[in-house]
Amino acid sequence: MSMIDLAINQVKRTIPKEILHLAFFGSLRGYGSPLYSLDYAIRSEVIDGRVLIDANLVGGNQLMVPLANLEILSQDDFNHLVVIPKNLTNGRRILYPLAIQFMITPAANVAMGAAYGVGGYTGNLINDNVRTALGAFTPQALPQTTNVRLVQENTLLIYNTLYFNTDLAGALVMLEHDADMSSLKPVYAAYFFQLVEYAVQAYIYNKLIVNLDSGHLEAGQDLGVVKDIVDRYADSEATYKDYFLNTWRRVTILNDPLAKSRHIQRMRGGRR
Repeated sequence: MSMIDLAINQVKRTIPKEILHLAFFGSLRGYGSPLYSLDYAIRSEVIDGRVLIDANLVGGNQLMVPLANLEILSQDDFNHLVVIPKNLTNGRRILYPLAIQFMITPAANVAMGAAYGVGGYTGNLINDNVRTALGAFTPQALPQTTNVRLVQENTLLIYNTLYFNTDLAGALVMLEHDADMSSLKPVYAAYFFQLVEYAVQAYIYNKLIVNLDSGHLEAGQDLGVVKDIVDRYADSEATYKDYFLNTWRRVTILNDPLAKSRHIQRMRGGRR
């Protein structure tokens, strides 16, 4: 089962089905909506309609995409367009780029120095070997630029960048979550289930509270017990937002090895 299916099962175990049917179908047993299931209704209205949209706002997974062999559409000497095919992003859309990083070689150093007028590579073989040996024990900071933005689907504009060669560059990007949240590690599944549960509770409260306060009946039956349960969800919207901002954002970082590594480097004062 997917993470989405497991989250829906969790919701159905913790919220009475009568409440779910009343909120999603307008009746206690769902008789008015025979064309689709309760699972589909929860996924469509709440998970796809809200939770995944919100989750993508804080990001799915970070990925370093090598730009070698990709075509550059240079508008001028400083602005360049690169289209990243989806086979390089596991079929997912890029939400936003984080940076363009460059690999440094002696030849690239000379070229960059000449381009920016700051001098190039002036070492020798012995010094190179010493630096290489020391580099094995020293974290290396790659030169990078954050002058990049998304202008179309999976299309990046690298701007105000004079020296640019895709053979020596990679794009660090944030990808959307896949439709089934399969990239979420099982150890963090419970956090996602809780996020979905809060979202469903908020949906139920907003959908039912007005009618229940008006004293509506279901087939002549007093809905007092239903209203008591729905009233318990009065704070669910605020709880969802607080949980999303203060817990789910952390889970997103911990779940992604690259994001976690960059976060630790940032905390240590290192280059991101």
